[in-house]
Amino acid sequence: YQLNATSLSSTLQHHIDSNTPKHGRKIHTQIIKSGFRPNSNISIKLLILYLKSGCLKYSRQMFDELPQRTLSAYNYMIGGYLKKGKIEESVSLVRRMVFDGESPDGFTFSMILKANVMCSTSMISGYMNQGAVEDAEDIFMKTIEKDVVVFNAMIEGYSKSEETAMKAFETYVDMQCLNFRPNISTFASVIGACSVLSAFEVGQQVQSQLMKTDFFLDIKMGSALLDMYAKCGRIEDARKVFDHMPEKNVFSWTSMIDGLGKNGKPNEALELFNRMRECCVEPNDVTFLSALSACGHAGLVAEGREIFESIERDYSMKPMMNHYACMVDLLGRAGSLREAWEFVTKMPKKPNSDVWAALLSSCNLHGDVEMARIAANELFQSNTHSRPGAYVALSNTLAAAGRWDSVTELRERMKGRRISKDTGCSWVETD
Repeated sequence: YQLNATSLSSTLQHHIDSNTPKHGRKIHTQIIKSGFRPNSNISIKLLILYLKSGCLKYSRQMFDELPQRTLSAYNYMIGGYLKKGKIEESVSLVRRMVFDGESPDGFTFSMILKANVMCSTSMISGYMNQGAVEDAEDIFMKTIEKDVVVFNAMIEGYSKSEETAMKAFETYVDMQCLNFRPNISTFASVIGACSVLSAFEVGQQVQSQLMKTDFFLDIKMGSALLDMYAKCGRIEDARKVFDHMPEKNVFSWTSMIDGLGKNGKPNEALELFNRMRECCVEPNDVTFLSALSACGHAGLVAEGREIFESIERDYSMKPMMNHYACMVDLLGRAGSLREAWEFVTKMPKKPNSDVWAALLSSCNLHGDVEMARIAANELFQSNTHSRPGAYVALSNTLAAAGRWDSVTELRERMKGRRISKDTGCSWVETD
């Protein structure tokens, strides 16, 4: 019996230490079939084996079947829950351990602190996603044992908005002052903040720091960098990053196509879009939107129509409302207002405010007052307050046609409904 127990213990330990611990699970099957009653040592080794195999359910079963749960068994189980992000279960097990009369040791306390930190991270991310920045900051300040993940949650949350993006940089600096090394998620969020603020020089500094790490060649980093440079108007720098990426995915291709289109290089954007398809990289809905937008800027109606039709024909995807709006804009910019109108009326779905706004913009561009009235009325019915620009566009169309009485009437209606257009602004980097 002792020999069998010893050999079982040794064999289980061998599988625990191996790179393929799941192969040792068959030993448990043999134990059950033989009727052998394992001692505490073997039971704990089986518990560890299941944890290393990723089988949390069976490791908990072994734990619950232990005749006497030791401190080490508790620690293994608590650690297993934490690795899977199951914070509530780990904390619940700590309580049970105390009720069982076991005293936590240093290892237990370190895991308890980690579970506080993990709770804080979840709460910070949740508050940030809801826009409750002050609540997230409060949780962050109260988290005594901070780690990289907690800092990342704050930096990522800050990076999503123009109002808070500068705080992302400040937190990034604070994190390093406390000797926490940025990881790939940190860099992605900070570069995202640079994109939001068009902070080109800060982005260069982050890139210089990134180049000193192993993350520089990561596809996620390359995509983030080229997107940042494109949004800062540094399209040549974006292209350099793109061309030197050892691996590209649909997101990196799309960012480059979109950047070229928005920075006055629509023909290059379309060339890259065609090259992408030749490389057998399947476009997504954003890729098609970027390509259609490039066609609109270049006035390439036939090419745009072909791209739009290929969405469903070649890729079995249903065009989304923003694709329809982009096609209306493309036709309208080219002066094909009647074709744009027919395109809207033949849509398989009811046009939304983006589609009507695109048509109204085209009517304003070409001075078609009657069609502008129709498009504007559709907009007013569907989106009165979120589309103040529609009132201004219609007013400008009427003014260009000399319909001053109608302009006055429309302006009075805006005043009566307390609708005002936001002041335009642009980013200028200084100091």
